[in-house]
Amino acid sequence: MSAASERVQKMFEDAVKANLKKMVRADEAFIKEEMVTYIFNTAHWLFSTPADQVGEDELLRVGGHLTGAYAYFGNRAAMARAERDLYLQKRDDIKDQLISEYTDDDYKVTKARTEASKEIADSGINEQVTEKELTKNDWEYLMNATDKMISFIQTTLSYRKSEKFRSNSMQN
Repeated sequence: MSAASERVQKMFEDAVKANLKKMVRADEAFIKEEMVTYIFNTAHWLFSTPADQVGEDELLRVGGHLTGAYAYFGNRAAMARAERDLYLQKRDDIKDQLISEYTDDDYKVTKARTEASKEIADSGINEQVTEKELTKNDWEYLMNATDKMISFIQTTLSYRKSEKFRSNSMQN
């Protein structure tokens, strides 16, 4: 590897480390949110407690809470998606504006695009867009996890209901 390649690799690694630190800080704030903590605790509870040791009333109560959490996460995911889309649109608008500013007799369009992309990259806008994408993905993941837990509770309750029906019909 040449000295120039090593320098570029070092620059890349430093930039990635700095941005990952920002993402970890954002993720820590995300995890501290009460509803997120509830979902993680509920997932752990469902994992560590045998389903046959949980009463139907408890499953219904937890299922109701999860349904509320699902709606909340859906709202947050929609807001995060809109925010990410806005960041993408504004980044592209600024890039187009820069390209038109750079395009003249001396700059060909290809070189203008390259300069605009470099300026966008140097500004940190791409990292901001990535952070918005991460936030959107986090909320969507929570929606998906919550949906899976609701489905598990519904399946457990349906199974118990069918077991009761079979038991009652055998007694008759």
